[in-house]
Amino acid sequence: MKKLLFILITLILFSCISVKAPAVSLGMSTKEFENNTKNREIVSMEQDLIIYKVIYGYSAEKCKFYYFIDDKLIKMDEGITPLKRYQIEHIIN
Repeated sequence: MKKLLFILITLILFSCISVKAPAVSLGMSTKEFENNTKNREIVSMEQDLIIYKVIYGYSAEKCKFYYFIDDKLIKMDEGITPLKRYQIEHIIN
């Protein structure tokens, strides 16, 4: 019974661990970036440009985009969040 309780507590604790944003710096190569990051995916790949999306945070609620040109990191940002637009119609009888 103690082993089962220990296993359950361990699973709960490890499921709550947050994923940190990767430790990267401008000018690093894609190889270094790939070695330092988890949960990454290639969003776009063009002639000399590669854009990675990395998901991180307590429950994977945050993401950052990393832009590489000629195998060098040149830019990092959080992308553009689309604005939510609401339209209210007021009808007078």
